[in-house]
Amino acid sequence: MNEHDPDALAKEAAQLARELRMEEIIDDAARRLRGVCAHMSEAEFQGLMREIAAIAVKYEAQANLLAARPPSRPTT
Repeated sequence: MNEHDPDALAKEAAQLARELRMEEIIDDAARRLRGVCAHMSEAEFQGLMREIAAIAVKYEAQANLLAARPPSRPTT
């Protein structure tokens, strides 16, 4: 990566932010669901937590994009 390329730096920052958010969601979901999922193996449980986090991050990103869009003008 070129350390002077603003696009590359922005892309890397976005990836790091996504990874941090994934970890936050995984930690929170694991704390809440550990007892309910006691029958699952650790590998299954961690896989489920990663899947939950990936879906949550995806829809958070979509919501953020929609919120950042200017309101559309009504057609008459």
